[in-house]
Amino acid sequence: MSLRAAAAVGAEYAGVDLLPTARGDVFVLEVNGIPGWRGLQQTTDVDVAAAVVAHLETVVGRRS
Repeated sequence: MSLRAAAAVGAEYAGVDLLPTARGDVFVLEVNGIPGWRGLQQTTDVDVAAAVVAHLETVVGRRS
């Protein structure tokens, strides 16, 4: 869902806020072109900044 939301606005990289409901549905609340990473980084052992840089290097490499 997050990948589709980012693609819908043409973002190669974005923060996507998801809102779950009590019934179990999930809605996209917003797509951020300049997301904050504090909350995300606290929930994972992955170095988020390094992963973004690695991804962007791959994208730039494909365009060269």
